Amino acid sequence: MQLDDPIVLDHIEIRPGIYHVTSESAFDLAMTFLRTQEFYESDNPNVRGKKFDILEYVRWYARKGHGTSFTYPSDWAGFNIPSSMIVKAVYPLDESEFNIYDSAMFDLAEEIGKKHSVFYLIGTMNSRVHAMLDERSPYYGVLDHEMAHAFYYLNKAYKKGCDKLISSMSDVTKKKIYKELECLGYAKQVWPDELQAYMISGIEGLNPLISVKAVQKKFRKIFNNTLK
Repeated sequence: MQLDDPIVLDHIEIRPGIYHVTSESAFDLAMTFLRTQEFYESDNPNVRGKKFDILEYVRWYARKGHGTSFTYPSDWAGFNIPSSMIVKAVYPLDESEFNIYDSAMFDLAEEIGKKHSVFYLIGTMNSRVHAMLDERSPYYGVLDHEMAHAFYYLNKAYKKGCDKLISSMSDVTKKKIYKELECLGYAKQVWPDELQAYMISGIEGLNPLISVKAVQKKFRKIFNNTLK
């Protein structure tokens, strides 16, 4: 492999304003999304909403309870970011600060931005797409999970319906779920968004002992109606 091999990303508009970005490389996909994803929802206050050095982030992530290796590309099966975060995280960078992954995200945003002023990107590996459709796969539900994020951001009716269901849940149950999300590294401001997304893809991904089957069916009904 040559050091100047191009980053290969494919993207397709799967719903108005929602683009599914895929790659055969888990590393390239993760690194392309990393800056904007962590600017958006990192649990590190020195990273979230801030300009940060990628190598410093890699070193921090490798040391923050993930052993001694940088496991980010294998830790996360999917990615989701609104276009507003790309504008805030990537666009202010000087050209000299761009790495190849910043350039890939910038080019992607520029291309899609010609068609939509507001859009949403979700990212998965190509090899995982079919696995997401197989209930036996650990990646089952990932695509729905990322779609739920996009709907929550772009569709006012969907967000209103989900927020109403979240409000109807007991404080004890929400506290358990939010504690799980905190342990996974999600920033507090995205907990409601993550809660509804896990309700769609399967709360078992957090803690199978948390019983929410009744309300989960209601979330799924809103999601399915939005898909139509």
